[in-house]
Amino acid sequence: MKIKIKLLLPLLIVLLAAGGIFFYSNSRPPDAARVQQSFAQALTADGRFEFSCMLETDGEQREYFWFTGERCGENRHLKGRVLGSPLELYYYDGNIYRYDEADGQWQTFAAEDIQQAAALYAELEPSGTFAYSELMEMNYQGRCPLNDKKVYQFQVVPVPTGWVADFFTDVGYTLYADHSGELQAAALKAVLKDDPDTILAAMLLFEEDNNIEIQPPDISN
Repeated sequence: MKIKIKLLLPLLIVLLAAGGIFFYSNSRPPDAARVQQSFAQALTADGRFEFSCMLETDGEQREYFWFTGERCGENRHLKGRVLGSPLELYYYDGNIYRYDEADGQWQTFAAEDIQQAAALYAELEPSGTFAYSELMEMNYQGRCPLNDKKVYQFQVVPVPTGWVADFFTDVGYTLYADHSGELQAAALKAVLKDDPDTILAAMLLFEEDNNIEIQPPDISN
């Protein structure tokens, strides 16, 4: 019996040590600089995303937009709704394709580059909504659930630019990252300058994928 105990004791110590290392490595937050870098990369990286935006006035919420999207280089595909109306559009090879629900046809518009194209739907472009010149503060807030898994939450104070900076104040981000610091989601809250009782709340869920292929709609018919 003593021999068995002597044999099992080192194994038990190794297992406990391994468990402690695993617990520590998974409970320790990722490096804030890595999360910041991942956030900047995710705003322009190839992949799929879900993007939503709500406006809240006097406690009453209404949906501004919701859609899913795909991004491959300069090309985009978005499908969802804006102010309750269906929306589907592509940006592909210097052209915007937008489906007209009333006519049941695709409309096309030429654009010199993605910046000019995004100007036509600025609010719907994640990199436009989360545009900033600097992240001034970044504070770890702990772990929280996101899509059935635990992520690490960071509260961020940015210096916003673009349309959000033009119309809103008190802008704040919340970044959600995995244990390696890879961005999983980002949220934005801001207060309307002309009406402090109106709050903008946006949520971006992101999945990086370098194998995305986007093809424009067939408009030959």
